[in-house]
Amino acid sequence: MELLITLFFVGLSSQFIGTLVGSGGLITFPAMLLLGVPVHSTISANKLSNAISSTTSLITLVKQRKIAVSDILKGGPIGLIAGVIGGLITTSIPEPLMKTIAIFLLVFVLVLSFVKPNEASRNSASKNPKGLMPIYFGIGVYNGAFGPGQGSLLMHFLSRKGIDYLKTIGLTRANTLASGLGAVVTYIFSGDMIWSVAFAITIGGIIGGQIAIFIAPKMSKKVVHHLMRVVVILLIIQLLGENLIRGILS
Repeated sequence: MELLITLFFVGLSSQFIGTLVGSGGLITFPAMLLLGVPVHSTISANKLSNAISSTTSLITLVKQRKIAVSDILKGGPIGLIAGVIGGLITTSIPEPLMKTIAIFLLVFVLVLSFVKPNEASRNSASKNPKGLMPIYFGIGVYNGAFGPGQGSLLMHFLSRKGIDYLKTIGLTRANTLASGLGAVVTYIFSGDMIWSVAFAITIGGIIGGQIAIFIAPKMSKKVVHHLMRVVVILLIIQLLGENLIRGILS
């Protein structure tokens, strides 16, 4: 029982951070592994939690008219297919390689966050900027296969398209939902899902996501960008540390 209560608070804190600035996995993954949850069960429970908490966050944002249902549906099928593909390749690509890929992607995003966007493209950003589908697909595959940093990656790319912060949250949650559901299907069939663990993480995640949606409108763009950079830096440090420890032990 104590384990499930702890996992509840892990889910709450991770989805709170993940909804606001992405990379809630920075909290979830090391915490669940330290609590003795097997790595593939950690990934599968996290995907289910992300998908369900993303659904509740999206419902709130749609009600507030911060994102349209049509925007969610456009990227939904791409994200779902990407998540299934990501889930399927998890068993064929070693975890250390996935973490190495994640490090390079996050370093790229960190550098990109300090480069000022073209002002013309920012001012002329349409309601539905072009070139999003390949980004949705690539990040969706990564989320289905591994995940940490998925939210930060997508939020950075969307913000550089000149998209409003709350809509950025909505589009990121939509990608997390679709790719997460696709991955969950593969993990259920593989037998990696521990339902009690997934349930505790998910309930906490729903509450954490709703708290974040309530706070998000009160956050300035400058604070958001700084928080996103801090989270990305911490995630890079975490992944580098894990790779370094694995190298020493081997």
